[in-house]
Amino acid sequence: MFSVDGNRLVHKKDWETRVIEAEGTNALRVRATRRRTLSGNDWALLPKPAIPAGAVEIKVDGETASIRNGDHECRVNDEGWLSFYNGSGQVLLEE
Repeated sequence: MFSVDGNRLVHKKDWETRVIEAEGTNALRVRATRRRTLSGNDWALLPKPAIPAGAVEIKVDGETASIRNGDHECRVNDEGWLSFYNGSGQVLLEE
């Protein structure tokens, strides 16, 4: 199941929750947990940089969803497979 929470794409499947969120310019942050909710801690990360207005685009289409921040995009299917693309549409990483 996909949902949108501000600049975050949330995917819940069975006992896992994945959150892909915009982080600054042209960056995405992925977090996952098997707990009910993610920790509110940012751990060792630097303070969040500002996100330019209109830079984030999130689409949910049935069993797939995507989040784009600037030149980078992450596509997720309902099984939880993540694919990352650059601004030219080239696959950077799939897992």
